Amino acid sequence: MSIFFQALPTQNPEEPIKFPWRAGALVGAAFLFLGLGSTFGAMERTHYNYGFLNSTDARIDRIMMRWKRGGAEEGVGAGTLSPGDKAHNGVATPPPAPPESAMLTWRTLKDGKEHKLKVGIGKLVPAGARFDGTIWIKFNSDGVQVIPLTFDEMLRMIKSHKDFP
Repeated sequence: MSIFFQALPTQNPEEPIKFPWRAGALVGAAFLFLGLGSTFGAMERTHYNYGFLNSTDARIDRIMMRWKRGGAEEGVGAGTLSPGDKAHNGVATPPPAPPESAMLTWRTLKDGKEHKLKVGIGKLVPAGARFDGTIWIKFNSDGVQVIPLTFDEMLRMIKSHKDFP
C-alpha cells in the first residue's frame, strides 16, 4: 500500500487558503455526518454513575456494592471515606439498567465492625436504564440511603450553593 501526497503550491500569506470545492464538500459532509451521528447516539444512550458519601462522624473503609447480572458478578466500590468525603464510580457506556438490588458491604474503622446491607436500587431510579445522573449511596447516622439524582438536579443544586445528596 502506498500513500500519495501532493505538494501544495506556495501560498501568499495575505491570500486566503483555497480548497477545491470537492474537498470542501467532503469535509462538510464529514462534519454533518459526525454531528448527526453524535446527536442520534446521544438520544439512544444514557449515562449514570454511582456516588458514595460518608455523612457519619467516623471513617469507613472497604466500601463495596455487588450484584449479579446474567450470572456474572458486577460491582462498584469506594475504598475508604473519611467523614464528609465523596467518591464516584463510572459505568460502561451505554450503561445497562441499574440492578434491582445490590449487596452493600463496609467496615467502620472506629470499632472494626463489618457491615452488610441489601439495598434496593431499581425501583428508585426513574425510568430504569434511561436515567442520566448519579445513584448516591449515602452513609449517615440513621443508616444508608440510596438517593438517585439527575445531572440536571445536581447542577441546579450546585448553582444554588446547596450540598448534595
